[in-house]
Amino acid sequence: MERRWSPRQKFPRMISLECEGLGRINAQAHDISMEGMYIETDGRPLRHNTRVRTHFEMEANGISQRYSIDGRIVHKDERGAGIMFRQLDVRLCRQLHDVLYPEDRPAA
Repeated sequence: MERRWSPRQKFPRMISLECEGLGRINAQAHDISMEGMYIETDGRPLRHNTRVRTHFEMEANGISQRYSIDGRIVHKDERGAGIMFRQLDVRLCRQLHDVLYPEDRPAA
């Protein structure tokens, strides 16, 4: 049973991750939501509940921004891990909203 508060959107891009105990690693993002993202880690030994800092670039409405967001590993499987974001900044909230809810954008 899915327990999501917002929809997920495909987010296929390379990101970097600062992991407690592992340092900085590269990973392939798979999808993103208002709450977090799923990443593929090529078998990296990420542990549940590990604190991470996620670095990525995102474009919405023709505007590209770089973000560094704190999070925590909340799910781990053989392919990768689910990261729950903590303390989203206003810019990221707005861009995620535009990406996840395009029907809410005002008409031009």
